[in-house]
Amino acid sequence: MLLSVIFINIFLGLWLESTGNETLFHLVSVVTWAVLAGFFYRADFRGRLEIGCCLVFATLGELVLSYGWTLYTYRRGYLPFFVPPGHVLLYLAGVRLSTRLGKKDWLWVPLLMTPINFYFWWRGTDTIGILFFSIFLLLLWREERDRALYATMFILSLVMEIYGTALGSWRWALHVPGLPLTSLNPPLCAGVFYCLLDALVVQTRRIAP
Repeated sequence: MLLSVIFINIFLGLWLESTGNETLFHLVSVVTWAVLAGFFYRADFRGRLEIGCCLVFATLGELVLSYGWTLYTYRRGYLPFFVPPGHVLLYLAGVRLSTRLGKKDWLWVPLLMTPINFYFWWRGTDTIGILFFSIFLLLLWREERDRALYATMFILSLVMEIYGTALGSWRWALHVPGLPLTSLNPPLCAGVFYCLLDALVVQTRRIAP
């Protein structure tokens, strides 16, 4: 039930936003915040800490990547109000889905994505992907306890990125600002940013009383 609520909110919300209707745009924001508030209300102290930290980290990351680095831009030219809580909802979904994986299921993600990333690097159409993928592999190597979470989030975020860019809700720069690198729209390894967000939340969770 929880996963259904999250996925319906994210995917239906993005579709409604893509219609360009101003009323629907604001409605999506209100509903997304309301859904997140519901999860926050039902959570215990540690759960609320995770949600709060994820929301702060996600907002800061959006400001840096979209406004500072201009790695991607939104249709309306500014950060939609539903995006930060949407990141938190995706994190909550990833946490729950990752618990359903077998002990070694996470291995399928690096095994599948390694040749794909090298192919697009060789073609020159997504050269930043190798850099992102290296960070992903480093996370898998260092964070043994959370490999399933990172692998799950990598795939979930890739699906969401493909869906969101197909709708035109945001667009990634094909030439990476400030670097001699190229990117697909979206880059295949855009999920590394979500994994880094998760890593920050996980570290916060570990040091919490």
